Amino acid sequence: MTRTYTIVRQINVPAPVEQCWRYLTEPDLVGDWFAGVVGSIADNSGFEFHFGDGDFFRGAVESADAPLNLRFWWRFMGAGSRSDIEYALLPLADQSTLVTVIDRGEHSAAGALEMCEGWDDFLMRLERRVRTGVNSRYRWTESIGCGAILPAPADEARVLLSRPETWDAFPQTLVSIEDTDKQLVVTMGDAAWHGQTTAASLSFCQSGAGTRVSVAHRGFDRLSQPIQFDERKRYAGYWAAFLAGLEAPETTAKEAGAVG
Repeated sequence: MTRTYTIVRQINVPAPVEQCWRYLTEPDLVGDWFAGVVGSIADNSGFEFHFGDGDFFRGAVESADAPLNLRFWWRFMGAGSRSDIEYALLPLADQSTLVTVIDRGEHSAAGALEMCEGWDDFLMRLERRVRTGVNSRYRWTESIGCGAILPAPADEARVLLSRPETWDAFPQTLVSIEDTDKQLVVTMGDAAWHGQTTAASLSFCQSGAGTRVSVAHRGFDRLSQPIQFDERKRYAGYWAAFLAGLEAPETTAKEAGAVG
């Protein structure tokens, strides 16, 4: 079951508030601890945060009160439910800054806890970049975790994703599907993988009038080392297009067009 959770995480950054604001809004500096930026974070236009391994957030700024408060929304991989994010900066007497992240979104309980861990990691990377001057951004993650909200009941969504032809959206991919009690397991093979396979686990839960489909695609670390990163990035692109197609195409297309 999914609910709307509010996640609050904080860190003390050893820099004045104006400097911290720059690290949250200037693309070159954001890219040193979080992700590459397409578009603008400082005004009301759209943006994308790209992590380099195919993962991205797509969203738009809603308000900016420099250097104290920034509000925006995003969707991971351009699909799934929207999260509303707020950065609140509090200048402290010792010239450091208390940086607070408030993340409101629809998650499972387990997903909300994962978001807590994720924000703790990102804030530690922010603090490390400001304190040391060294790039603290991670290079890539070995699994693809993403999701979408399908405008259909869970049983219909499950039937749709159990059909082999549904997976034709993944070019040159051989697919086998196992339907367990709790999830679908989609095993994928690709000619570039020389006999190795990866597996995507899909779980389903009610989300309003639709169904949230959560994906965990693992196994890229089992591929030959020289191709792991590129193949993971390639399949992240497949997932982004696939999930956008499962949701309302006009919504995702409009959001994508707002970026840049």
